[in-house]
Amino acid sequence: MNQKRNKIILAIALAIVAVFSYVILYRGTTSRLPTGNIEGFVYGQSFDVTVPNGFFLSQVNLSLIDKSNPQKVFHATTDAHGSFTFAHLPLNRIYVLKVNTNDSDNPIVSYYLPYQREFNPREFKASSGKRLLSVYLNLNKKALRDVRRQQSLYLYKSLLEDYRKDHGHYPINKEGEAIRDSKAKLISVLSPYLKTKEKSKDLLVDPLKLRPFVYGSIDGTDYWINAYPEIVTEVPLFNARKNRYVIHGISSQ
Repeated sequence: MNQKRNKIILAIALAIVAVFSYVILYRGTTSRLPTGNIEGFVYGQSFDVTVPNGFFLSQVNLSLIDKSNPQKVFHATTDAHGSFTFAHLPLNRIYVLKVNTNDSDNPIVSYYLPYQREFNPREFKASSGKRLLSVYLNLNKKALRDVRRQQSLYLYKSLLEDYRKDHGHYPINKEGEAIRDSKAKLISVLSPYLKTKEKSKDLLVDPLKLRPFVYGSIDGTDYWINAYPEIVTEVPLFNARKNRYVIHGISSQ
């Protein structure tokens, strides 16, 4: 009888040991969740018409939010080359990547629309075969209008040089002539040169009616023409002292 009881006790003890061993091993494997780094770069649509493509954007603040636990947020900032890294991330989560351009202290970032993207970083391997996460930012409406203003000013410059070649001088503002009348007359005299460039008259008018292009030339030997930007100031055309885009021209004759 005692022998039978001892066997039962031994069996129970072995079962308890087995359960505890399983729990310890299971917890050990689940607590060591795979982690890794998520690397990428931030690239933005060009806001300077002298740059044909786009920019790698530095000093952009990014937030990576754990979708299952929104209180868990990781942060990263792009370096001088537009690159960023989120380090030691659990890779068994769904994340939401955010770039809130409205809250940034970087004036250039304010040219762009806010960005948000959801992704599963399981596709990014923890040890090898890493992929880069590409973040592309689009310009907001104000910045797009400023790009259009830049394009218009460079077009004006080209048309005014064509006019000077034919007439020996730039169009002249008559003394006391109103700016709005001057603008209408300027567009009228430059219209023939638009045809050779296959451009529309719309490009000689500001995207907002209350922000006209302003032209001035006293004797036709030189000129200035400016536009009033809404947001973009980090371009060669912007004159910080006058707080506007300005183009000058001087006759070589």
